[in-house]
Amino acid sequence: MTTPTRAQLLERLRQEAPQAVRIVVAAAVGWQICRWIDPGSLPLYAVIVPVVAMRDDPYSAFNTSFDRLLGVVAGIAIGVLVAGWLGPSVYAVSLVLLVGLLGGIVLRVGPSLNVQVSMSALLVFANPDPGQLAVVRLWETLVGAAVTVVLSPLLFPPDSRAAVASDYQEVTRQVARQLSDLGALTAHADRHVPRVLALHDAAQETEHRAEELPLKLAGAQRSVRYNPLRRRHRSTLAAMAAPVGLVVTLAQAARVLVEDVAEFAARPGIGPTWDQVGPHLADVLSETAVAVGTGLTPAGLTPEARQSVAAAAQELERWRAAAPAPLDAVLRRSAYRIVHALEAFDR
Repeated sequence: MTTPTRAQLLERLRQEAPQAVRIVVAAAVGWQICRWIDPGSLPLYAVIVPVVAMRDDPYSAFNTSFDRLLGVVAGIAIGVLVAGWLGPSVYAVSLVLLVGLLGGIVLRVGPSLNVQVSMSALLVFANPDPGQLAVVRLWETLVGAAVTVVLSPLLFPPDSRAAVASDYQEVTRQVARQLSDLGALTAHADRHVPRVLALHDAAQETEHRAEELPLKLAGAQRSVRYNPLRRRHRSTLAAMAAPVGLVVTLAQAARVLVEDVAEFAARPGIGPTWDQVGPHLADVLSETAVAVGTGLTPAGLTPEARQSVAAAAQELERWRAAAPAPLDAVLRRSAYRIVHALEAFDR
């Protein structure tokens, strides 16, 4: 295991300290409310809920892991019933585990089994007399759950607008860089097949990241809709729908184009044909890379990007007139898709 540097530790502190503060505040509030209700209680379960359920997820509506929250409440309820019926015994523990795991299948919000149900149910048996204290633990848990849901969107709420904008900008930079890199290799791609194949792997990864953007945008929109401190971001996020859709199209077309270039450039004896095809495609890619890299705004293309798209479209027409061979037509297909997507976005 590599020891983190001072800069890495400071970055972790900057990113995660607000989440720690959120948990501490929610736990303290839950504890105090329980103490007001019952001054003689030690409401540890009210503290446990925000620790396990509050999350720093910018795409969550309440920034809370609801599967964990449901798991805590359901688990305590199961533990209460079984402890009151069977008391602390191996049969009780086995039954709690079985029912808790089956309940975790039903109460699963995410893609995996919600083990929080069983874990919370077992915590009931940590008491010397679980049957006697179980009901107390249940209402403490409910108080902690209510405090967690109410305070989660109010205490240092993650900025979902900034998160989705950062992801969008990073994917856009990757697409622009890959188009530029492919343009630099395309003129003589038959001599650079390993580099084109490596670029294809990168383009495939970028395509996956791009295809996640619409889901992240939808999550961010839900998050700000239910968060009074972030509702002002609704219009900004709504305006990102078109640019996000464009970047998904560009990433998919770029991946297909890199794949086609890699396939054709590796064919034996392709050199003479590629000497005619490569320069045209390289010119188109250099212009589209500039267009993607210089500005895709919610209002359309920047003036510089618009000029680059026009130049790419003109080069495509020159290419079509000069080289009508089947290979040219195949490679032009994805190039057309990229250029036409940029043109349509600017209308």
